[in-house]
Amino acid sequence: MQQAKFNRAQPPIGVVYANGQPIDVRVAREAAEWLTLLMSGDASASDKHQWQLWRQANADHERAWTHIERVSAGFAGMDRTAAEQTLGRRGVARRKGLGLLVWLTTLGVVGWSGSRTQVAQQMLADVHTGVGQAREMTLADGSTLWLNSDSAVNIRFSDTERVLELVAG
Repeated sequence: MQQAKFNRAQPPIGVVYANGQPIDVRVAREAAEWLTLLMSGDASASDKHQWQLWRQANADHERAWTHIERVSAGFAGMDRTAAEQTLGRRGVARRKGLGLLVWLTTLGVVGWSGSRTQVAQQMLADVHTGVGQAREMTLADGSTLWLNSDSAVNIRFSDTERVLELVAG
């Protein structure tokens, strides 16, 4: 079986990045589900043991867990009372809330990772060209910028400096 090679310019569908390394979306979702269970307060000793085994089973599991811990640390400043009320409800409302938290965490990880890809950075650049396309333009200071095929650049002008950041090409 041949190992898949990941092209940073066009990441495969179903892959997110943690610490610059590709991780399957399924593994990222599993990490989000473990986080939800552990945060719920309903995790048994057996659950915690299974979580540790999951982390140790694969280097991608550990990387995904480390990444999701770092991302979720950003939520530490949220209102604790609101979080406790949401997580403290019983029955259907609680399951829906936990499910929503899993999906929001997964979407956040996928969205953040996706925005870091070369393709996203090219599309979000100030000026970009497609494959087989060239573009010439006059900049604010009167200089000329010429972009060849499949290129992208960010333009930052101020009173003291002129910065052209080549994103691709």
